[in-house]
Amino acid sequence: MRRRQFLRSSAALPALAAPLAPGRIRGRVTSARDGRGLRGVVVSDGVSSVATGSAGDFTLASDTRQRFAFVSTPRGFELPERFYAPLRFDARGETSVSFTLTVAADDGERHRFLAFGDTQIANPAHARLLHEATTRIAEQTAGETFAFGVTLGDLVDDALELFPEYDEAVKRTGVPFFQVLGNHDLDAARGSFRGTLAYEEHFGPIYYSFNRGAVHYVVLNDVFWIGNGYIGFISEHQLDWLASDLAHVERGAPVVVFAHVPFSSTVSERIGGKIAPNEAQVTNRDRLLDLLEPFDARLMSAHTHENEHVFHGDVHEHVLGTVCGAWWTGPICWDGTPNGFHVFEVQGHEFSWQLRGTGLPAEKQFRAYVSTATDGETKSVFANVWNWDPGWRVSWIQDGERRGEMSRGRGLDPVAVELYRGEDKPSERGDWVEPILTDHIFHARPTAAARRVTIEATDPFGRTYVEAVEL
Repeated sequence: MRRRQFLRSSAALPALAAPLAPGRIRGRVTSARDGRGLRGVVVSDGVSSVATGSAGDFTLASDTRQRFAFVSTPRGFELPERFYAPLRFDARGETSVSFTLTVAADDGERHRFLAFGDTQIANPAHARLLHEATTRIAEQTAGETFAFGVTLGDLVDDALELFPEYDEAVKRTGVPFFQVLGNHDLDAARGSFRGTLAYEEHFGPIYYSFNRGAVHYVVLNDVFWIGNGYIGFISEHQLDWLASDLAHVERGAPVVVFAHVPFSSTVSERIGGKIAPNEAQVTNRDRLLDLLEPFDARLMSAHTHENEHVFHGDVHEHVLGTVCGAWWTGPICWDGTPNGFHVFEVQGHEFSWQLRGTGLPAEKQFRAYVSTATDGETKSVFANVWNWDPGWRVSWIQDGERRGEMSRGRGLDPVAVELYRGEDKPSERGDWVEPILTDHIFHARPTAAARRVTIEATDPFGRTYVEAVEL
């Protein structure tokens, strides 16, 4: 996301969909092991979804303007590198496609995945930094097994010619990656629909689904170009497709939705409207939440270059900090969160997660610092607990004596202030990259005689992280 002077209201309505151009897709899904047809595999063209019959065959009534058919890889099968097939309709509006799936070594009931916020490379120098980052990430996660990775949009920063560089960089992790379309991945000159062509040529459909273990994963495009800018919006035809996709998912099953623009965010309010609300969150999220209501849903997004947890009733949204931090200008995002990535672990319906700073030990989950008042005597201790959500407990110990929980408030990260505040900081980006207020700052006031304060931060999964400061 970039601070641009785009349309500041959501009054403009998306254009109505053009009439269908009827077509038909026939095909078959088979097993790589013996060539037999696979029953019950869901296949889609981005308009509707259908399950294969007993011989693995399917027929889809389609629209000849659809570019892809794709398979929603079922539980118990490996996630294929190519889960989609280009569509080329003949003069009668007919075409055929086929998919071959490989049986997995296990059912994936327990699995892990990597999640990247914006990688957002704008030039070859950024590409080199991304290659260095993914090399370090591979080293940090050596010995860990991941079913897949996903980058939540803004793979590049308007430099669409760098898609291959992005692709090569994420391959360094050794993990197969899925992609999400971001606002900076659009060819903005071509508008909302045609502007996705370059992305589609490299990565395939802009929305799709797949399964791993008990979880149904969905990738959506929630960036809608409106001629002179974008808003967070999910098109009606995409929501109609999602309804057809979810019709094949058992009620109560875990469903994870990946998108770029947060479905909800407090960033606009925190920084006084300098980022328009409709650029920082999805304006029609209620329709999505209605579709997800029968399921055990979870949302994941990026875009705002900070870490935030938002709750839509019982639905938890993870707004992820970015691999590129503050647009490759320093080691942290503008809220103080380190440049980094997230690891999610799934066991059946249960999820756990951890933020990891690139090049930092996994145990580094917050930064502590001391502030001295203007009188030169009174000191306060602060902690920026980057991945805080209400399940965390942050407490403090003064000279060996437990003093209870620290108070949480809104504030600026001091390192972000040092790196990014000022007209000449950072020089690479101009004065619009500034430290932003965040809600994951914790505070304690030691006594005048205190010499040492230890902070203990315990995450929702019982993992405790400790850091001490000398006064």
